[in-house]
Amino acid sequence: MIRHGFANAKHLKNPEEIAMQERRQGPRYSVSFPIRMRWKDENGNEIVEEGLTENVGLTGTLVYLPRKLPDVGSKVNLTVTEHANDEVSVIAQVIRLERNAAHPQAAL
Repeated sequence: MIRHGFANAKHLKNPEEIAMQERRQGPRYSVSFPIRMRWKDENGNEIVEEGLTENVGLTGTLVYLPRKLPDVGSKVNLTVTEHANDEVSVIAQVIRLERNAAHPQAAL
């Protein structure tokens, strides 16, 4: 029996598979650079946290922040602080969080 026009639904993925699909463009490289992230919390207070990159790609990065994570959707200022006289800063948006108590991460 055909329902809703789907003759062969085997090609359809379940919601878990769709959520886990890879969205990144290009390869990611496992590199650990010291970083500083600045953002404003829901009350407008500036938050500054230091951490490390976990991996870096052309269009994003995964960072480890040991104390506080920004909210998903937040705009953050990310500064790579490896060389004090040659810092690199970008504005990024938080797209996903890993709230693992032992190793909290934010995907930008």
